[in-house]
Amino acid sequence: LLAELHQLRQRLREAEKRSPAEATTADVWQLHRIADFLEEGLLVTTIDDEIIYANARMAEMTGYAHEAMLGQYAYKLLLPPEQWPTIEEKNRERQRGQSEQYELYVRHRDGHFLWMLITASPYRSTNGEIIGTVGAHIDITERKHLQEDLANQTVELKHNNAQLAQQSRLLEAYQHIGEMALSSLDLDQILDT
Repeated sequence: LLAELHQLRQRLREAEKRSPAEATTADVWQLHRIADFLEEGLLVTTIDDEIIYANARMAEMTGYAHEAMLGQYAYKLLLPPEQWPTIEEKNRERQRGQSEQYELYVRHRDGHFLWMLITASPYRSTNGEIIGTVGAHIDITERKHLQEDLANQTVELKHNNAQLAQQSRLLEAYQHIGEMALSSLDLDQILDT
């Protein structure tokens, strides 16, 4: 991969010498190629959250064909309506130049949901103007399920510990009653009868 990136960089330099338009095309081609090697889903949107780029991993994670995602509003395509206000606020943060990391549940094309850890940053034009968002998405669904299982097991363990403590107190009480009963009995008198 490193050797291939070095060759791509070399081709880009050669293209820059020939013509700026060719260099731009080579640059875009290089970025697409690199993005498709990422483990993360990459989504680039306009300020209005319209998808202008999605890498292969993002398409794979969400179940949508790459072409079907382009031109769609990311929040409408991928999020349930109750999360729309949250993402609108996060997009306003991006317009103010803020980067952040957050977790959201995302709707897969087939209707099931998956949890994503999203690292979002402002997407800037060549002159530095913020024109959208670049988001790297990691599927953390399994981690969330494990956390939920652990939380459930913790609740169950606390419940079981409380029951054991109650049973232990009862056992101590019965033991104390038994000791009191034994101490009040006159064994010599019982044995003589």
